[in-house]
Amino acid sequence: MANMIIDFGEKIGGARKDVWKANGIQVEDLETLTPEECDRYVNRDMVWPLPNAKQLVAAGANRFIVFWQREIRKCIYKNPRIRVGESKEDAQEQYVKMANIIKKHAMAVSKESDFPAFYKECNLYFHDREAFTHTACNIAATQFCLSRMQYKMLRQNFPDGHRSNSTKKTRKCKKAFLLPELEKINRTAPDVRYGRNINAEIWQEEFLFRGVEFGNWLSQKERQASMNYCYEALMDLAMALDMDEKDIAFSGQLALAFGARGVGGHSAHYEYLRKVINLTKMRGAGCTAHEWCHALDHQMAKFYGIEDTYLLSESKEVQKIPEVFRTLFKAMKTSSNNQKTDFYRGSVMFDSSYKKGAYGYWSSTAEMFARAFACYIKDSLGYESDYLIAHADAYIFEFENQKACAIPQGEERDILNELFDLVIYQLKKDGLLHVRTKKGRKSSLKVSEHTNYEASLSEGKHGQFQFCL
Repeated sequence: MANMIIDFGEKIGGARKDVWKANGIQVEDLETLTPEECDRYVNRDMVWPLPNAKQLVAAGANRFIVFWQREIRKCIYKNPRIRVGESKEDAQEQYVKMANIIKKHAMAVSKESDFPAFYKECNLYFHDREAFTHTACNIAATQFCLSRMQYKMLRQNFPDGHRSNSTKKTRKCKKAFLLPELEKINRTAPDVRYGRNINAEIWQEEFLFRGVEFGNWLSQKERQASMNYCYEALMDLAMALDMDEKDIAFSGQLALAFGARGVGGHSAHYEYLRKVINLTKMRGAGCTAHEWCHALDHQMAKFYGIEDTYLLSESKEVQKIPEVFRTLFKAMKTSSNNQKTDFYRGSVMFDSSYKKGAYGYWSSTAEMFARAFACYIKDSLGYESDYLIAHADAYIFEFENQKACAIPQGEERDILNELFDLVIYQLKKDGLLHVRTKKGRKSSLKVSEHTNYEASLSEGKHGQFQFCL
């Protein structure tokens, strides 16, 4: 009997935003966060979530005290203050520690007679001046502004506010662009599984992902089919780029989830905070190359020392970006005669008609880079690999007898493909990627019991794709 397919590798984890909404981030939470998550979540709103003033007053809290607590909260910097040469991690830890101390003392005030005790602690910088300087300013000065606060509270009619007679214009919400559903997953290439079902051992021997998770609602047959199809797709990706299979997961830095981290309305997506590709819904099955490109974009930013953003394609630190990348990013939007490309114009038309994607507007460099990359992989392979690239050419819509294409076509596509060749060569030369050496080598690991899971697709529970077996 075949072994049960369960999560393997490291637990991917994630930010506990639902808990923080009530209690705020604590110092011990920082140990569970990645550096990217610390940059994203260590801020005033997450450490001291804004209390619901109406609920507090309705429950009997002193109206002025509630207003005063909000004013004290405003004295905390939105983000930690980091001096030149200081450790960002130390500054973030001190910020979380001190912000929680200030919050604790402020929220303990229930009547005006409690003010002296609070300001006594404040004048002592809450017994940690170093942490205080990273966290807040002007708190002590508020004790001399209490009368002004009273006037401000009355003028604002706190906490109810003033009703506005003006009618706001209702904005028309853009709809999401829905990729076509796959009826089948086709692959017209040599069998890279050698008739085997892929298990965790085979998977990790080839790719070495940091961790792999499965949604609880995926059956064992669906998990097996997902692993088989994705294994083939990732092997195709390695062959298309002629790179080592371990580069797929960047030598153990990338994680993968099959329907385990989905959000309603999303198909496949890459979470840069946790470095994980999530393949959700049946529409996400053909976007593997697109999402892997976002992961590559993130990895390139770290590799080349980009600090102003987490994606190389969106960085303004041009002196750190190799010239071939800058040439590619420019060629996506501007032709050789300095005219806007059809690829860029079509992407702008998508901006005006559809919601933006996970990494910005349709015409953002990051999203155009990922769509162009998927087309490059499709052209490089020369055969069908639906799980990897089925949706590469799907970003087209027609309106008023016009066609908008948010993908490169014709001569523009040929030019970008040539530049992608140079980009991949540069990544191998610099050492982020490596030349593929295992040409069709069969795994030495024991093969699990084989069952045929070639099947059609349908949409199942929670909007995830399922295989009709």
